[in-house]
Amino acid sequence: MAKNNSVKSKIKFVYFDVGGVLLYWENVLTALAKHHRKEIKDIYEVFHKYDDLTCRGIITPHQLIHGIHKDLRLTYIEELDMSRLAKKYFEPIPQSHRLISKLAAKMPVGLLTNIYLGFLEMSLQYGFIPKLNYTVVVKSCDLGLIKPDKKIYLYAQKMAGVAPSEILFIDDYKKNTAAARKLGWQTYTFDNLHVQDSIKEIEKMLHLY
Repeated sequence: MAKNNSVKSKIKFVYFDVGGVLLYWENVLTALAKHHRKEIKDIYEVFHKYDDLTCRGIITPHQLIHGIHKDLRLTYIEELDMSRLAKKYFEPIPQSHRLISKLAAKMPVGLLTNIYLGFLEMSLQYGFIPKLNYTVVVKSCDLGLIKPDKKIYLYAQKMAGVAPSEILFIDDYKKNTAAARKLGWQTYTFDNLHVQDSIKEIEKMLHLY
């Protein structure tokens, strides 16, 4: 399990990442590799070339998938559109859905996510993330900023309206939780290969027994 910082003060606001915490998304790339009979590492290599640009809202998900096909000299068909692949292969993480739903009934919760244009709305519509009354939703594609850029955390901090030490941030990438810790946030690095263990540790941090 990943190491996480100890509780320093009472948590009054919880931010959740989306991909890797509330839903599994990597099956999209696995399916793409399988369709084209390519090594998954080849897909990932080209994907990362375009992912940040898409998360910043500079290019669309449609442009991302076309870029992957162009770079790898693959034949594009409509069935392989990024939005269609997401609708087919995204998977909710039920334990995380139960946790955030439980929390939302007790305290303010928000989303702080590197995400593509239209993908949060699609994920809500198809049940990949729960429909809740989120106090704050911070989307990278709206701000042109991505984690772990300090500026996106400062914006999220301002929107939360509590002291940095009173925010708990849950993300599956260590570089993202590390950046939040530098600003005084409390963090938990979510292990989506051991979901139930992660949920138990988060509940312990929040005194949910």
